[in-house]
Amino acid sequence: DLAHNGFDVDVIGLGRWRGIDGSFALKLWPMGAWALSASLLGIVAWKKSRSLSLAMLAQLLILTHFSLRWGSVIVRPESLIGLCGLALILGLTWGWPEKVRSRRFFHPASALLALAAYAHFNAIHLVFPVALSVGVQKKRFRELLRIGALTALYLIPWGLTVLRKPTIFLEQMGVQWRRLAVPNGWLDHPAKIFTTIFPDLGIPYPLPNWIQ
Repeated sequence: DLAHNGFDVDVIGLGRWRGIDGSFALKLWPMGAWALSASLLGIVAWKKSRSLSLAMLAQLLILTHFSLRWGSVIVRPESLIGLCGLALILGLTWGWPEKVRSRRFFHPASALLALAAYAHFNAIHLVFPVALSVGVQKKRFRELLRIGALTALYLIPWGLTVLRKPTIFLEQMGVQWRRLAVPNGWLDHPAKIFTTIFPDLGIPYPLPNWIQ
C-alpha cells in the first residue's frame, strides 16, 4: 500500500527496522539527508574559499529550496540520493578525504552509487556524472570498470533479496513502469524545457513570470 501511495518503502523500512515507526520520526531520515547536504556543501565551500559568506550562501541555497524541503517532508528518497550525488560531485571534483580514499575493495564513488541505489532505482542518473568525470582521466577504462565492479559487489545483498522474494520486486517494477507510462510534455516545446528547470513543487503559488 505504501508503494502505491507514493511513499518510499526503502526509507520507511529502514526506519521501522530501527524501531522508528511514527510519521514525524520517519521524516528525520530524508530531512537529515537534506540538512547533511547543506552542511557538506557549506564545509567544502569554506575549505576551498575561506569565505564564511560564500559558505553560508551555499548552505542557504539548499536549505531555502522549496522543492528540496517538500521532497524531504513527505518522506521521499530523493533527499538521500541528492546527498550521495552531491558527495560524488564534490569528491570527483576536489578529491576524496584521506579517510575514504580508494582501497583494494573500496571506492567512495562505488559506495555512494550503491547507497543511492538502495534508496531508489532512479539513482541511476548518478552514473552519468561519474562516467563524465572519470572518462577524462588517462586510465579511464580501468577506473570505470573498477567502480562498476565494486558497485555491483555492494549491491549483492539487493540481488539476493530479489532472488528470495521476486514477487515484491516484480510488483514494485510494475508500479514504476506504470509511472513512466504517464505522458510528460516537457520536451514538446523549448519553453516547457526551461520551465522544468525550476520546478514549483512544494510552494503554494506558481513561480514569478521572470523565472518561468
